[in-house]
Amino acid sequence: MHIKNIIMLLGMMLFLIGCATSTLQTQAKMTRTISLNPDQLKEKSVYLRVTGTEASKIELEAPLKKALQERGVSIVENADDARFYLHVNTLFADNLKEAARLDVALFGGVAAGAISTVNHSGGDSILIGVGVALAMGVADRALADETYRAVISVNLKERSMQDASSPWSNAKEDETRLFVEAVRMGLNLEEAKPIMEDKAVYKIAEIFK
Repeated sequence: MHIKNIIMLLGMMLFLIGCATSTLQTQAKMTRTISLNPDQLKEKSVYLRVTGTEASKIELEAPLKKALQERGVSIVENADDARFYLHVNTLFADNLKEAARLDVALFGGVAAGAISTVNHSGGDSILIGVGVALAMGVADRALADETYRAVISVNLKERSMQDASSPWSNAKEDETRLFVEAVRMGLNLEEAKPIMEDKAVYKIAEIFK
């Protein structure tokens, strides 16, 4: 990243001092929408797998099961009994500043993905800028708002109904990444955690609406 751009980015950060957000702002977006047609939804049996990395501070399994069941989904214990295989893997869910502290060298990795905007622009540049700000000891002052972000990989497989001997070998597969964000001055993890969980669960469960 060019030094001029870093300086400009730091200037933007410092401009944020005194411009904090007093009202909670939230959003949740997928990089691409996974949609199922009515024929696919005639049998809504799902084998659900929920995982997460050490950088995740949210818990999705129990609330996601409940939300899916409320939409008429049958959660099965054996993948061979399911029409769909849903794997939800939380890559990051914490304060944005923690993403910058993970490893400022991981451009394009979990940290860069977490720190990129929910509209998916400028991830590497922002990561470098925040990393420099942290090194200079100004990030905590410059980033007046507390921004919590979750980055979640969502993978959905639909078994092949034509191949009874090996139904998952030719499964149709869709994958997307879900970004959830909560921003407010003074926002803490205890407040942000249920917000991120609720928004993530709703967006994922809506695939089966």
